[in-house]
Amino acid sequence: MKKITVLFFSILTLSLTFNACAKSSHESAQSSKSKTSQTTSHTKTVKEKQSTSKQKVVPKSKSKTEDEFATIDQFINLYNGSASTPITDITDMDIHGSDYQTEFRLHAYDNAVGKKGTIAGSPISIVNYGNFSNDCIRIYVTAASDDIALEIYTTTIHIFDSTITDEDIMKELDSASIYLGENGCIGGYVQGRDIMLDCTKIKFTN
Repeated sequence: MKKITVLFFSILTLSLTFNACAKSSHESAQSSKSKTSQTTSHTKTVKEKQSTSKQKVVPKSKSKTEDEFATIDQFINLYNGSASTPITDITDMDIHGSDYQTEFRLHAYDNAVGKKGTIAGSPISIVNYGNFSNDCIRIYVTAASDDIALEIYTTTIHIFDSTITDEDIMKELDSASIYLGENGCIGGYVQGRDIMLDCTKIKFTN
């Protein structure tokens, strides 16, 4: 009888110990699952905040800036304020399309902009270009008369560099290649009524 009683208590003790261990293991698993869920939720929240933060700092894509034609517009204003016949009928050029010139294939014209118009019926194209920034300007004109050609030539060079004298300007008129300004920064040609003038050191901009 005594042996049976001892055996009974042993079995009861083992059963209670097993139940306690099972309960503890279950609670531990539940706690671990809860912590994992909390960690996952926290990580998700952090990622969402980071994503939102990144979205806030991404700049919007920009189209052509309002200042893109500033140099050309200033040249036109200065020309129209000086010449007896102004530049009219002004529109944007299609540099790499219908208004293409052979030299536009050069790297310096990759980001060039231009406008075109007329001077007493004479077509004029004005291009703003450069290697690292658009810091050069060039004009092309086919004048309707010799007088208009002369006025365009002299007025344009005075705008490019107001320190150049009329005497120096006229000396270069019949040259095969015009060389004026600081270190020859103003170049080009006048062939009859066809004019090309180029300036690599713009001085008239603010």
